[in-house]
Amino acid sequence: MRITSADLTRSYQLTGFRVHDANVIGACYGDEGPFVLAIRRVDEVVTRIAFIDVTQFGFREFRNGAIISDIFVWPVAEAPTSASTHEDGAWAIVFGNHLPLSHLPAEMERVAAAGMSKYLVAVETSYGGGIAVLCNDIDVDTPPVPWTEK
Repeated sequence: MRITSADLTRSYQLTGFRVHDANVIGACYGDEGPFVLAIRRVDEVVTRIAFIDVTQFGFREFRNGAIISDIFVWPVAEAPTSASTHEDGAWAIVFGNHLPLSHLPAEMERVAAAGMSKYLVAVETSYGGGIAVLCNDIDVDTPPVPWTEK
């Protein structure tokens, strides 16, 4: 299912997919495909989150057993500048491995002006570091709810 604005709160928090407290159980990326996170939700359902047409992604202190707190999906032009003012912010995670924090405001403006990516995504964790992605689309595959007879 492709993410739409209906899947986001006013603060751009992803809702409806029960990602809170899910464990990251896998990640995959190749030059020709999406960046994919596999998560196990609290209800034990495994869900795949695919970040499509990725222009940049980064990890900050990511480790085994990462537990998702929230996922935020901002249109690049509306991504908060506070996401760049500290080392755990989404912009800093995306570019922090190869740019000093002082260069981030100019890089943010360059990305927004160039239209390189539609979304800045922050996968925030309560344990296990952070992930940030610049991409043009997001697809969440959740298994259908099993039909039950009443």
